[in-house]
Amino acid sequence: MDNVLNPMMMKSLGSLLRWALSLAVPFFVSKGIWTPDEATAMMTGIAGALAALIWSLLEKRNAQKMLVTAQATPGPVSQSDLKQIIKDGPTPPVSLPKDVTPRMI
Repeated sequence: MDNVLNPMMMKSLGSLLRWALSLAVPFFVSKGIWTPDEATAMMTGIAGALAALIWSLLEKRNAQKMLVTAQATPGPVSQSDLKQIIKDGPTPPVSLPKDVTPRMI
């Protein structure tokens, strides 16, 4: 999951998606599949769906980071302390297999 959400990968995927849409939308309009207004509405819908998907992935990643960091921290820790530990870094990777105990790096 870390590799999927690293900044360079996200920028690359965004570039590929914009490139594909820049080819697809004029094609659909030229073939009469979409009118220009439908193309605008479709792009607005796609952008909203992608924003929701990215937000969801980031929220799940942050929750997993909180979980593995809490598991690796010795003893009980408050949520505010846990956020500070994550902010100060380094933390265990979020992509650990389920049968591996997280350890602080």
